[in-house]
Amino acid sequence: MEDRIARLEAQNAEFAIKLAENTQDTKTVKANTDELLSVLHSWTAVMKTLEAVGRFFKPLLIVAGFFSAVAATWATIKTGINPK
Repeated sequence: MEDRIARLEAQNAEFAIKLAENTQDTKTVKANTDELLSVLHSWTAVMKTLEAVGRFFKPLLIVAGFFSAVAATWATIKTGINPK
């Protein structure tokens, strides 16, 4: 009986060591996951910023294209160059 109790105590000590190792590994994985999540959140913020910049410049480029077409037409008429 004492032999059996000694084996169970040894197993219990081994399980405690393995549990501590597993807890440390879990904390390491959580730290790595938190770092990846922070990178993902910052990347999401960058993408939202770029989308906002794109929404701002799209109409601006349309207006600039219109004015450049008008300027090209005016320059062609003013200089008298006929298109081929």
